[in-house]
Amino acid sequence: MEKIKAIAYFCNGIGNLVMMMPALQAVSTLTENNKIDIILGDYRDNRKSSVLEILKSWQVIENIYIDPIDKIDPQQYSLWFYSPHNQNSDVTLIFRENQTHRPIPKPRWRDSLIHEIDHYMEIAYSMGYRGPIPQVMFPLPYNPILTYLERPIIGLCNGWFRIDYWKKKEWPYFKRLSEVLKRYFGGTIIGIGNEGELDGVYLDINYCGKLSILETARVISQLDLLITTDTGNMHIADILDIPLIALFGPTLVSKNGPRSKNATVLLSGVECAPCQEKMMFHSCKDYVCMKKITVGDVVATAKEKI
Repeated sequence: MEKIKAIAYFCNGIGNLVMMMPALQAVSTLTENNKIDIILGDYRDNRKSSVLEILKSWQVIENIYIDPIDKIDPQQYSLWFYSPHNQNSDVTLIFRENQTHRPIPKPRWRDSLIHEIDHYMEIAYSMGYRGPIPQVMFPLPYNPILTYLERPIIGLCNGWFRIDYWKKKEWPYFKRLSEVLKRYFGGTIIGIGNEGELDGVYLDINYCGKLSILETARVISQLDLLITTDTGNMHIADILDIPLIALFGPTLVSKNGPRSKNATVLLSGVECAPCQEKMMFHSCKDYVCMKKITVGDVVATAKEKI
């Protein structure tokens, strides 16, 4: 009997990986040992270390290869998982050449309204998977454990991939929000994300820039509420089913939005938003779609959740 092995290609952001995880877990069930190999594209930025940390700890992944791939034998693989939403390289040509299933094109996100999770699952279904969307077994380390902290424990995250292109996802009012939350709820305010993302914001514990991605996920798993922009930590909270308020402006909720029943998306309602996949997304310098989401909007939603 032929042994079934699968290999996937990934070269994108942390949030994209989290949204791909259900489909990768689905494809792993088609293999002989419920695992798949993965090739990472040749990253030119700091996301690679976090992506590697998740994949190395995730029980679904067996072997990890870094582009270029001179160490694998293409003949050993029956299933080739590839989405054109990844950053392309010469390696992706090998995937397209070896796919035996119907290729799934990159969606026109704005027109199709398809969620990124569903796009990846469509690839898994074309490869022969027939079950529901799997509940992802996200890897969590033991530490840090949040003990003896006053409840509620509220996390704040103002994350965006640190190139100017994505600065438009930033929300400018976390300083005022933390003050109001502390006055109203008491509890413990915790900051997560990269170094400097919450500078000047009142925090009982500031983990920004101090934790790895999996340690951050461990903190998220213990929160009573996370208030965050559209970033990788939002997707981690969503997949862990943590109460969540997600602040969306320029990006598409239909593509990136959280799907947990514990999640609420806040939008400003300005006419020009969302502008993702429009020329305005590239040219806008005044992020009114984020500025128009008020502290009052966020606090009112937090009252409903806590």
